[in-house]
Amino acid sequence: MPENPLLLVPLADAEIQQGNLAVAAQDARTALDCLQRFLRPVIFSEKEWSALEKQLRASSYYVLGKAATEQGLNAQGPERDRKLQEAEGSTRQSFQLNPSDPTTSYLLGLIRLVRGNLKGAASAFAVTYQQRGPLREKAEKHLQEVYEHWPSKRVQGFDAFVREVANSEAPV
Repeated sequence: MPENPLLLVPLADAEIQQGNLAVAAQDARTALDCLQRFLRPVIFSEKEWSALEKQLRASSYYVLGKAATEQGLNAQGPERDRKLQEAEGSTRQSFQLNPSDPTTSYLLGLIRLVRGNLKGAASAFAVTYQQRGPLREKAEKHLQEVYEHWPSKRVQGFDAFVREVANSEAPV
């Protein structure tokens, strides 16, 4: 059934992995539309569906953010800025729905870094770094680069810098 978000979201994720950006984004948008318009499947309790729906929405927004990021990086001028702004908005929505996913905070950090928002990038990378997942080393590398260019060196050492940016502003 084409209106099944339980199938559309994993399909969109697979399509984004294969580089089919437009198709992935369309499937993610369709999934979000279905989640808004249709009632929960009866095989799920209210509690189960609430958690699953939140995860499906987060994944859909992540796909939209990832697709817009790729499109933005391949564009120039105002289109680049527009796509990267769109990417940040979608990725931020994904993070709000699922703050424990390090891939989302990492993508948010990359988008903000490209857009020149060092404080926002550091905040997002700090979330990934503190989660100690597979992206921790990459987040640490970016945090080190941001730390080198940080305008105020009032904090003492890298670890204090990470704590300061993690506590100063939520990545959203």
